[in-house]
Amino acid sequence: MVHWPTRHPRHEARVLKISSHLLFPEEKWVVWADASMQVLDWDRLMLDKGNHYVSCIEHWDRNNVYSEAIELLSMESHVDPKSVKRFVAHIRSEGFVSHSLSTTGLLVRRLSQHVIDFNSLWRECLNSLRDR
Repeated sequence: MVHWPTRHPRHEARVLKISSHLLFPEEKWVVWADASMQVLDWDRLMLDKGNHYVSCIEHWDRNNVYSEAIELLSMESHVDPKSVKRFVAHIRSEGFVSHSLSTTGLLVRRLSQHVIDFNSLWRECLNSLRDR
């Protein structure tokens, strides 16, 4: 078991989730499954991921980042509202159009520079107990 001390156990799990390239640098593929997930068919999971750098599951309830931001703002004890609003303002100013939303409870990553960059950016954005 890897222990990476942080400010809260939930935050520690997020840090571990986004550190696959640091924790498993020799592995070609890394699978993260939250405690709420159970993989019943590993062969099918690896087949479905294709050859993408990052694969995850479609969100079961919301379908865009803007509705996710509204949900996050209703959970003020878990997020910094100013950070959420600043992020939404930034992506809107960039013209970002959101047509889908993923959940990262089950996440498959192929080690590559793309994934290292993705994980590093995600880590920079990690400022709440939620990893959204």
